[in-house]
Amino acid sequence: MAKQLITKPEIVLADRFLSGLTPPTGIKLEYVSNEPIAAGRLASDLAYVNGKWLDLESWRYWLFGKRPRDRHDLMAPEAVISVKEALVSPDNQIVTLAGHSLLSPFFGSLPFLEPIPPTSVIAEYSGTYGTALTRARAYGHWLLHRLPRLTTIHEQFPDATILNTPWGDGSLLARLGIRDADVQRYPSAERNRFVYVENLLVPTHLSRPGLIRVQDANRTQRMVNVFTAGVPDDSTLPELLYVARKPDEKRSGAINKDEIQQHLESLGFTTWHPADDSIERQIQHFRAARVVVSEIGSQALTSMFAGPDTTVIIITPEKSKGWGSQRQFQPKWRQWQRVVCEARGQHYAQIVAATDTAYRSFEIDMSVFTRAMETYPLRTW
Repeated sequence: MAKQLITKPEIVLADRFLSGLTPPTGIKLEYVSNEPIAAGRLASDLAYVNGKWLDLESWRYWLFGKRPRDRHDLMAPEAVISVKEALVSPDNQIVTLAGHSLLSPFFGSLPFLEPIPPTSVIAEYSGTYGTALTRARAYGHWLLHRLPRLTTIHEQFPDATILNTPWGDGSLLARLGIRDADVQRYPSAERNRFVYVENLLVPTHLSRPGLIRVQDANRTQRMVNVFTAGVPDDSTLPELLYVARKPDEKRSGAINKDEIQQHLESLGFTTWHPADDSIERQIQHFRAARVVVSEIGSQALTSMFAGPDTTVIIITPEKSKGWGSQRQFQPKWRQWQRVVCEARGQHYAQIVAATDTAYRSFEIDMSVFTRAMETYPLRTW
């Protein structure tokens, strides 16, 4: 390939463009929404830890320390930058041929500090392409990290081709009105493999990933509206829903799923595997549900299609990085599921029902789980 970076790039902080800083030549702020950023708010925030339910909205929980508050300065407006003659990798490392490496958690871009050899540039694309590349492949993270950003690109720049990951999910893109013919699959999933794009469009994240619990509720709602348009309600679907994860070799989750299922079904819940249904049917299931119980995992994030005031209860093990301590309840450490529930105004509850630090395979303590379900303060089943 002729396109390559032969000098060490200079890092450019792309998020500064949002505050009015003039970007380098070849980089431009193309679009900034005038809509206000709306921080979501949970209807209730509960956690079952060490044999009792904690109300995380209660001042009593924070007697021994000041509760961290939402950092609105860590939320970026909906925006798009364009990058002329860009080299981009599956990690969203963006380097211009002029020698600028973009760094910004707002745009999901990572720095690249070395010259890019010719062998690393594996394709060249002329024209305009929109990207929301990240390495997260999980289904729910697609919904949370990529699709709201792709919605921005598709609505504001409908003629742009979508530069998508090599795996992807055509049914999700189709719900946004993006046809397969409008998608260019990235030719490799390998880190540090770049493609040259004549004009690259990069949208902002909903929030600075990993550092804040709130998201732009307006932007989330707009994506939900696009996804659910034309999908009719189905009143025959269950109101009490157990979103079950199928075991697999890579990430099996709870090893005693049968016990969880048996207990929930005894309480009137219906077991359902979202992977068995189309995205349209998944939307119908979550719309009909008023209580959703699930193991921690990306499928549970689909509860963004459930309405406000829906109760979402997540069963989780205790992890080594602060889980089972106050750190897990602070905004910096909140799970993505809580982020989704907050953006949608749902009741969120977390049951820490295992002491294993292993995330991929753990055993739920059924005595803890059953007691938590029996004593849940907002129980409606």
